[in-house]
Amino acid sequence: MRKDLSVPQQAVQAGHALIESTKTFNKINEHPSVIICSVKNEKKLQDAITFLYDNNVKISVFKEPDIGNQMTALATEPLYGVNRKIMNKFQLMRGC
Repeated sequence: MRKDLSVPQQAVQAGHALIESTKTFNKINEHPSVIICSVKNEKKLQDAITFLYDNNVKISVFKEPDIGNQMTALATEPLYGVNRKIMNKFQLMRGC
């Protein structure tokens, strides 16, 4: 999720990405953890997409129609065990 959005938008966009991912990755057999990471802006979100793609992590990207279809957030396929370490590259969302 992009941290150049307002805090309420950050929460909403992360939720949108999560909803889209459940439509894309409907093979969830167990309840995965939800971890929200943030990137500085849309360019850094594109960099994250490239990094995850290059590392064979499936993603679902959300584009917000209300702000010109800008990419605002993404969600990965459910990651379990050691596969979660790929996300260590990203900063966890910080409190308000």
